Amino acid sequence: MVRDPLSWICRQMPGGRFALAVTTVLSVMLAGQASAALPDDRQYELVSPSDKNGGDVLLANSRSRASDDGGAFTFASLVGFADVKGTAVSTEYMARRTNTGWLTHGITPRQDALNGFLVFQGPGDAVFEGEFSADLSTGLVRANAFPQEEPNVATVQNLFLRRDLLTPGLGSYELVTPSVVPIPAPWTGVIFPPPPEIVPIGYKPSLAGTSDDFTHVLFESILNLTQRTVDANLPRGPADFKVYEWVNGTVRDVGVLPENEGGSVVRAIAGPGASPPIPFYASDAISNDGRRVLFVTSETQQLYMRIDGANTLRISASESSTPSPTPAPARFRTSTPDGMRVFFTSEEALTDGATGGNSLWRWDGSAPEGARLTQLSVDGVPGDRHSPPVVGVLGVSDDGEWAYFIAEGQLIPDMPAAGITDPIIYQWHSGRLRYVGRLRRGLQIETRAAGEAEWFGDVKTSRVTSDGNHVLWVTREGDQLTPHDHSRCGDFPCEEIYAFDAEANGGDGRVVCVSCDPGGGPSTGENRFVTHVATGGAVRSSHLTRAMTEDGRFVFFQSSERLSDDDKNDRYDVYEYDLRDDRIALISSGRADARDSYFMDASASGEDVFFATRERLVGWDVDGSYDIYDARVNGGFPEPARPVPPCIGDTCQGSSRAVPAVTIPSSRSFRGDGNVKTRARKAARRCRRGKVRRRVDGRVRCVTRRAAGHSGRRSARGR
Repeated sequence: MVRDPLSWICRQMPGGRFALAVTTVLSVMLAGQASAALPDDRQYELVSPSDKNGGDVLLANSRSRASDDGGAFTFASLVGFADVKGTAVSTEYMARRTNTGWLTHGITPRQDALNGFLVFQGPGDAVFEGEFSADLSTGLVRANAFPQEEPNVATVQNLFLRRDLLTPGLGSYELVTPSVVPIPAPWTGVIFPPPPEIVPIGYKPSLAGTSDDFTHVLFESILNLTQRTVDANLPRGPADFKVYEWVNGTVRDVGVLPENEGGSVVRAIAGPGASPPIPFYASDAISNDGRRVLFVTSETQQLYMRIDGANTLRISASESSTPSPTPAPARFRTSTPDGMRVFFTSEEALTDGATGGNSLWRWDGSAPEGARLTQLSVDGVPGDRHSPPVVGVLGVSDDGEWAYFIAEGQLIPDMPAAGITDPIIYQWHSGRLRYVGRLRRGLQIETRAAGEAEWFGDVKTSRVTSDGNHVLWVTREGDQLTPHDHSRCGDFPCEEIYAFDAEANGGDGRVVCVSCDPGGGPSTGENRFVTHVATGGAVRSSHLTRAMTEDGRFVFFQSSERLSDDDKNDRYDVYEYDLRDDRIALISSGRADARDSYFMDASASGEDVFFATRERLVGWDVDGSYDIYDARVNGGFPEPARPVPPCIGDTCQGSSRAVPAVTIPSSRSFRGDGNVKTRARKAARRCRRGKVRRRVDGRVRCVTRRAAGHSGRRSARGR
């Protein structure tokens, strides 16, 4: 640390280095102060590069992903930097942690420029979709006819698989969406208004999920890509989706009916549907090994499972002794990772003794045929003459034994009083329902919490851990959850974040408001873990950030409230809540002069919390742009070496030690312009007649010629 920073800064002024001096000293000083109070022995690390061509990172955490171990991170920007050579609207980057710091390289394929119409109504921006592999080495990008030279699909957007994302360079890609017939360019000769089949779909395929090893890729497209769909001449209008799966280089049809229903290929959506204009947030329409995929037919609205590309089962088939002649529509909600348990809603009484209404059902592939369906949302209060419909599912455990869903109304007697249509969160476990909490009616809160559809830029606002013991959600309603006052944020109550621990209180469960004022005061600002701010024409992805760790202990979010004494501003700051110790801690700096900071993602353990901020929290950060930081447990890197100040002024003249002697040539021996001229010699005095000039005893004298001869002989003998 510079001991006298002001003196050091002043000494830079004559050399024109004042700004650099101020930046270096203040960043180093403030970095030390900012990291002093971080929880869990965390230290700040700058993840994005110092030089970003003056641009910001994109404040969209659906486009940001952390690897499970926290050693890699992807983010996007509207500006090209690092090794990027060309881009369209936005570019995505990969940052890798090394022993000396984070290194960044671009991962978006080079794209041609787009005009405004093509950005919003045409093929649009290139974007990596969905989830990457756990280490971020593998992912899928939707790009404009790049990089394969595949003539049938060369003029439209395609999905490409890349397995070397951690390696800098152009990368190697596999085409996932080939076609057996040429696809005409949708923008050739387009007139206004453009044909309906290309707006806003633009022939774009949409990723619906992958197997864990990415050997199976599930996607939707309005195009007829296989010979079977071409022969069937299926329509390709804006809602005429077909479901396909790419398996190790081969594309095959998914939307195929069972043999007892005709066995034909039909229009369908993958699981809940992945394509715009209203994509849903569920990547569980394909099992983790890729063997089982789920689809819903467009005409009959029935739910099916395609197994190994060979057989199809109707999941929503009735097991009632008196099935309805006209099956009610089924809606896929979610499934377990192995695809053996599927959750869906239907208004049909699918088993004998089922209660009415739009109920939540579980199909169990391991149960005997004819006994695979279980009604989860059983109406336990039939006397109110109302069968509360299920309007969303927050999530289920990996084994399918825990489920959290939203029903509008009272399903069980032992719960706080609720309005007849209030959206209520219930927990189902081993045949028993339990009240968890109430959401605020209206504002599509239930669809946002369940991830049913986008809503003004928001994505799914709930999380469920894989063991089913913890659930997290955002709501504007605090009644009967905790006594906290949500107050008002504009026209509505403020958003707060609640967590439910099913194992707390001896198994009775506990609800905690993780974002509420620890002092008990009313809400003064919004609290969120979804970030989508000032992203321009950049699109979103279906990636869901890790706002809660897998063990359910830590929750990460951003709040505009001052929830800690260290928070000195009314901007958004990033926080960590420890549910085990009931402790809240500030992750961003919280300094009085700070700008907004946003939560971006976290590693599986929560030891790495990635957030975006304009603050210069370490000496490596030299600009005022938004950067990505990692608040890493036991992390941190040495600060950069400070520039050596020049020796200017009396304070930097050094000691008074003697300097070595320097030989300076005399002016008589120096030749060049500017030499000092010597005076001309006087003319020598002439001797009288008969005498000559000779040197005698060291002096020049006039002597006789005879004497001169003796002098010369004497000099000769003396030599």
